[in-house]
Amino acid sequence: RKLASSDGVMGMNALSIFVGNPDEKKLDEKDVADHVDHIRDLVGIDHVGFGFDFCDEMADFTKARADREYDCIKGHGHSIEFSAELLSRGYSEADVVKIIGGNFLRFLEKTIG
Repeated sequence: RKLASSDGVMGMNALSIFVGNPDEKKLDEKDVADHVDHIRDLVGIDHVGFGFDFCDEMADFTKARADREYDCIKGHGHSIEFSAELLSRGYSEADVVKIIGGNFLRFLEKTIG
């Protein structure tokens, strides 16, 4: 809420430990879209953006031996499926444009010109 009150943008994370449940299933575009729904409902569509790392795996370094890996949405190609999921949920094309870069562009234009 504080981020939104200063007109900031929150990048959506695509790592299962943040967005899904790594013990139940692999992360997919529906999990990340659920996260977007939550943030949109909390602070509004103008404060949501892509923030994916697009890593292949991330080790769990909270254990003595880092043998547990969390899954991430892999590769930029999945951003198409994520955008399609948002559209199927009733997001307008204008909203999806905001999420895939428009909100960050607005923020950057405002802060650095």
